[in-house]
Amino acid sequence: MIRFRSAVPAACALALALGGCKDPRRDIARAYLQTHPPAGFAVVAVPETVPVATKPDGSGEAVVNVRYRLVDPTVEVHDGFTLPRGQKASERLAAVRGWALSTLPDGQPLRETILATVAQARAELPVKRVVTPGGTELDAIATITLRKTGGSWEVVEFHTDASVPGAPDSDARIPLEDSPDVAARFDRLETTARQLEQSRDEYLAARQRAAAASLEQLRGQLRAGQTFEGHLPDGSPVRIIISNGVDDEEPAVAVLTVRGAEESSARFTGNLVQQPAGSYVWRSARILTLSSPSFVATPAATDASAHPILTLFPNSQGLTGQLEIGAAQRPVSLPLRPTGVVDLIPDIPALPTADR
Repeated sequence: MIRFRSAVPAACALALALGGCKDPRRDIARAYLQTHPPAGFAVVAVPETVPVATKPDGSGEAVVNVRYRLVDPTVEVHDGFTLPRGQKASERLAAVRGWALSTLPDGQPLRETILATVAQARAELPVKRVVTPGGTELDAIATITLRKTGGSWEVVEFHTDASVPGAPDSDARIPLEDSPDVAARFDRLETTARQLEQSRDEYLAARQRAAAASLEQLRGQLRAGQTFEGHLPDGSPVRIIISNGVDDEEPAVAVLTVRGAEESSARFTGNLVQQPAGSYVWRSARILTLSSPSFVATPAATDASAHPILTLFPNSQGLTGQLEIGAAQRPVSLPLRPTGVVDLIPDIPALPTADR
């Protein structure tokens, strides 16, 4: 809200040449009103006759209804994202960001790209709206106080209640809400939202393809009787027999045997687990030691976190295994190659319910 009230000393040197009983203060007051509009306004009309009353202290006071015109529009600044286009684009960006936060793991490239892009796109967008257009006319009460100094009257105080809603447009850097600059910003926001949505959809499609392909591979590889061979990093031969396939009614079971100085065997029972990128792996959930478990021995044998975990990943050549022994130890990679199907699956004792 612009409101003007000021005390303005002025020297109005109009000659008192009218003579007779005419009050010279009227012309002085009228001339002042015609030439001294409040800031931001222009004078449209001042009454032909400006009555001046004499106050007890000898000063003169004129109270006049003057018509003014607002020169420049007044505005209010607000957030551009409250506008319909800005709000819709912001909601689309927020939706993609929420999906990335809830679905993608920390550090995943697409997640980081989405978060950074949305943060940049949602940077502050102040815009201004015209509240009172320039050229608006209004009537206001102007009050003038005159005092006689020497032989002439001077205006020593002036104020007016001329006011309009809004504030002066003082920052040219802030665009109007309906300006081409704001429209271009919204175009860019909508393009960004569309690109991020496309990246999300492509990621989901790729994830679905990876899931289907990995499931097909695992179902083909992890069938009952399938055998795989490889070596530990120390060169010890490793053999895995699938005693229960992933398509069987019971959970899939893999028997891992290490032939070193002594033969060690363990029975791993697990399930298919989907990874963040969409592909599936087989991961053990329980283990039962079958013989001389030197390769699974740990100081904390009763600690569940120390129990080995076997993970099988599908690949074009067969399987890749990963053996984790204890939370503090690095996983051991087991490249595996298929070696055929065995007709006689080793007799495996039932897994006790307490063995987890």
